[in-house]
Amino acid sequence: DDCQFCSDYNIGYGQDPCVCEPQPKQNIKNVEKYLIWLFTAEWTFRVLCFAPPRKQQSYLKFLRKWLSFMIKWSTLLDALAIFPYYIAEDFTTGFISRVVFRVFRLLQLLRLAQYSETFMSLSDVMIKSLLNLNVLVVALAFCGTLFGTLIFWLEKGEWKYTTYTDPPSYMYMRISADGLTEEPSPFTSIPASFWWFIVTVTTVGYGDVYPVTSHGRIVAGFSMLVEVLVIAVSDSIFCSNQTKI
Repeated sequence: DDCQFCSDYNIGYGQDPCVCEPQPKQNIKNVEKYLIWLFTAEWTFRVLCFAPPRKQQSYLKFLRKWLSFMIKWSTLLDALAIFPYYIAEDFTTGFISRVVFRVFRLLQLLRLAQYSETFMSLSDVMIKSLLNLNVLVVALAFCGTLFGTLIFWLEKGEWKYTTYTDPPSYMYMRISADGLTEEPSPFTSIPASFWWFIVTVTTVGYGDVYPVTSHGRIVAGFSMLVEVLVIAVSDSIFCSNQTKI
C-alpha cells in the first residue's frame, strides 16, 4: 500500500522510514463487517416484511403507511447506523469525507440503546424538559453577553506591538498574575470571552482563560453565583419530570 511504498522508498534513499497510521486489527474489522451484514439483513427484512393490519384498505393507503414506517426515527436511525459503513469503505475519498461517514456509524450505539429501559426513560425526561430549559438557555445567553462583555473590557489590556508573535505584530497585552511582566491577553474579543463564561458557569474550569485583575475577579465571582442557579434550576426541572414518568 501507500504506507509501505513510502517506507521502502525512503529506506532506498537512506532516509528514515515512514511511520504508518495506526489501524484496527484485522479480526476486529472482520467482526465489525459480519455484524454490519447481520444488521443490514435484519433492517432489509424488517422493511420488506412490513405489513400493517389490513382492513380492505386500498393500495394507496398501504403505501402511505409503509412510507410512514420508513420515515420513523427508529427506521432512519438504523439506516444511518448501517449504510454509511459501505459508503465510507468503498466510495469516499479524502480525510474529511471518511470521518463524516464514520461518525454516522456511532449511531449504532443509539440503536442498541433503544432496547434499554433506563436510556428510554432518560430520553423521555430530556424531551419533556426541553420546553422548560428554553428559558434557561435564554437566561444563559443574556448572562453570557453581559459577563463576556464585562470581562473583555476589564481583562483585554492594551493594544500594542509585541514580539510574542512570529513575526512580531500588534495584539492585546495585559499584566500577568505576578503583577510585573506582560503576557498576551486570552480575552481577544467579546465572542471569544463567551468561552470563558461557558466553562465557568458549567463548573468545568479548564484554566486556559482566567482573569488576573481585581475587577475581573469580581466579575468572575458573580458568574460563579450564576453557576449555582444554573445547576439548581436544571436539577429541579429534571427531577420534576422524572417523577412524572
